[in-house]
Amino acid sequence: MSGVKRYQFKGAAGEYVYARDFDEATRFFLDAAERCIAAERREAALQLRLNNTDQRLDTATSLIDRLIKNIEAEIDFHEDIEPNDRENDQIMDEMRDFMKIAADLSLTDEGDKAANHVGALNEMVAAKHQGEPEYVSRGYPRGESFYRNKDAD
Repeated sequence: MSGVKRYQFKGAAGEYVYARDFDEATRFFLDAAERCIAAERREAALQLRLNNTDQRLDTATSLIDRLIKNIEAEIDFHEDIEPNDRENDQIMDEMRDFMKIAADLSLTDEGDKAANHVGALNEMVAAKHQGEPEYVSRGYPRGESFYRNKDAD
């Protein structure tokens, strides 16, 4: 009986496919699908990081622009009007707050920096997909295969 071969299905062209070949092809396909899901997650995380960086750049540019305009107004009209110290102080406080946030984001160790960014981005992506079924939002649980090998049981 050991010489009996097991067949999975008869193909469209009339050929027979061995079950182990079918299982192996299925495993390759599902592994590729897992890699695609991971790549999509990385892409979403990078896009989110790009958007946050762009927003910080816009904030910094607007703060500097406001400060320059305020200083130019004082230079042009310094004889006629009093300096607007309150506006300057407000802008400087906002700039200090902005720089404090930027300093908190930068870490000295590059490995920790990368790990923190990846962890934070994964949390943001997970929060975005909250409420969706797990197989849609996050793929399959880490460490467990998408495809379970029946021969291993």
